[in-house]
Amino acid sequence: MADQGHNQQSELPRRMFQIFCLAFLLLCIALPIVADESPAFPPIGNRYENIPEAAKAAVSVLKKLRVSTETGVEFADYDRAVSEGGMLVKAFVESDDAREMPELCLVLGNAVDCYLKVRELWLSKIESDGLGKKHEASALLATAQPLLWRAGGQNISAGVALTENPTNELPEIQRLLVDELPNLDAEKVLATAKTQKANAPRPPTDGPPDLKVLWGLLYVEGDHDGEGKFTSSTLSTAFWNIRIRTQGSVVLSEGGHISGFRFENDKDAKSAYEAVADGIGSDGEIAVGVGDTSWANRGPINGTMDVIFRRGPFVILVRARTKTVAELAARAKVVDTRIKKYLRVR
Repeated sequence: MADQGHNQQSELPRRMFQIFCLAFLLLCIALPIVADESPAFPPIGNRYENIPEAAKAAVSVLKKLRVSTETGVEFADYDRAVSEGGMLVKAFVESDDAREMPELCLVLGNAVDCYLKVRELWLSKIESDGLGKKHEASALLATAQPLLWRAGGQNISAGVALTENPTNELPEIQRLLVDELPNLDAEKVLATAKTQKANAPRPPTDGPPDLKVLWGLLYVEGDHDGEGKFTSSTLSTAFWNIRIRTQGSVVLSEGGHISGFRFENDKDAKSAYEAVADGIGSDGEIAVGVGDTSWANRGPINGTMDVIFRRGPFVILVRARTKTVAELAARAKVVDTRIKKYLRVR
């Protein structure tokens, strides 16, 4: 019996060690899950009834920064605006009032982080030496900048919603904010941009020179949030026996495509354009400011809308998931601007 008691005592440390190892293993497995959970905000109650002046100032300066990114801004001006916004956000976040407003602290901090990431990438492009490094920095900036600026703007919109809406609407705003947090984090947005850049389409390595020219007119890194791949177009059946000099499409991953056709002359392009415009019919409308002539759906069909335009010997069809002709025309204008420049200098 003594030996049995001794054996039980000697087994105790080993069992405790096994239990410790098991607990540690379970903790290690659980940690990534906990780290990915959204922050648990306290009930919003009346915490936003009296917005401190420091918070108002931070939101105001960030709204101005957002506007500057929408209208065009030089690096020096952007650098100053981001620095000013960062200082005002820091002043609020470090104040005693900020403790009662964790949601506002988070979205304002996220906004600044998004704009700082763009500044970092922009500066890297400016300071890169050598064509290879400069091209790599430019490509990443072209892909990441619109994504980060959009996320920054969404964070600012959340900040405005928290500070300017009635108290009874804030619980729903808080719920929506928690759902959207993964899309508002600067690091995650930058990771998405890097993935899109890695998967970005590459120009065709074979085929006639005209094909490479067309590809460059239809798609440049950073277009359409960095999405798309180049492929042959099947739309040419609509042109019947009109001779096409070269053709291709950028297929958009969110649905739709941008198809381009270059004809031997403007007359053939005009006939081809009219063939597709007739398919849209008299219910269409002009896409203002696009091409020598243009025609577009008035509303979505099967979730997408079309705009077709002609510019000289080129005919371009843009099909995308959108709800307005204006949004569709904005995509078309990007391609049209490149075609106009190409026709001027060729």
